[in-house]
Amino acid sequence: LGIGIGWLKEEFEVLGVPWERRAARTEEYVEVMRALWAADNASFDGEFVTFDGMSSNPKPANGSVPITIGGHSRAAAERAGRMGNGFFPAKGDMAELAEIARTTAEEHGRDGAALDITGIHPGLFGEDMAGAVEEAAAWGLDRLVVPSFMFFRNPEESIAAMGEKIAPFVD
Repeated sequence: LGIGIGWLKEEFEVLGVPWERRAARTEEYVEVMRALWAADNASFDGEFVTFDGMSSNPKPANGSVPITIGGHSRAAAERAGRMGNGFFPAKGDMAELAEIARTTAEEHGRDGAALDITGIHPGLFGEDMAGAVEEAAAWGLDRLVVPSFMFFRNPEESIAAMGEKIAPFVD
């Protein structure tokens, strides 16, 4: 499950939700989901959500759902380290943000190496795709997203270009 705190202030204003509390609200919602996934007749008493004896079914087969925190700020990286299973900074200094997330995880008694970091590298559509992948790995990224819409005008162009780039790596 991918989540973020939101970026468009007008969406919050239209809903009457305080913009300034969006991070706290999002973090509490993650706690609520995990409480409901963990047990039937769960109780929760927070700033934004309060319930007693509530259940959510069906439960995830393995007891929980991995949550990837999105965002490109230090606060997002720290949030991912504290409570995420993964982190997806869509822009910014990927190496720095990955390090912040993993360090924060360790500071909170979690395994920073287990935090799954996803990112973007613009070099994937350049002349040295393999070099871009190696550089992304050096940044600490575990997975790359290929946002073809950033480089090509239409899906057909994207598919053709990716086919040409990937073909040399396929046995």
